[in-house]
Amino acid sequence: SVSGAATVAAASCSADAAAQSLCASGKSLLNMACSTWRDQRAYKSSSEQMRILGKCMAQDCAQSLDATPKYCRYLDALGLCYAYTSAQLWCASHTSEALCANAGAATYAIPPVGTAASSAATTWTPKSDVSVEGTTTTTTKYSCQCWKNCGCTAGTPLNCICATDADKTAVGSDAALGAVKFGSNSASKKGGCACTCGGVLGV
Repeated sequence: SVSGAATVAAASCSADAAAQSLCASGKSLLNMACSTWRDQRAYKSSSEQMRILGKCMAQDCAQSLDATPKYCRYLDALGLCYAYTSAQLWCASHTSEALCANAGAATYAIPPVGTAASSAATTWTPKSDVSVEGTTTTTTKYSCQCWKNCGCTAGTPLNCICATDADKTAVGSDAALGAVKFGSNSASKKGGCACTCGGVLGV
């Protein structure tokens, strides 16, 4: 699902950008959990900020793998994917636009948005060096990691099931994460993602 999130100056949300669903009413249009993280993180505990961002990263990750196709190369100022396919395609042909300035590597998406050979071969990577926001006094930063084509349940250890053995190699690096246990492979996990941020699973 899609919702408004990352605030952008109203003047930068041009009529053309709005028509292609990059933004609306001064907010960029992102996946739901990413919207929640952007708009509410300053009012949440540090662990809740991490949980919501982990869920956001899982949604962006799944978008990058979607072969319908969807794309996750063009990002807002916080490094979160524009959720609509029309927005990704518009940015690909309007790279000089300020709203399209934050882009992942060409291999983050398949043509015409990127150069990856297939959706399965895209190289989208989750956020790192994220600051805790709000009233907390901590200056510690945290990072995220994701398993593509996998699903996980919280626990000690974290319990994950992936589509194939190759999917058990994570992208990104969450130094706060403890042990991870993988169960038997299941093809039903293909296309989904599981992500942790600051050691907290995004659920």
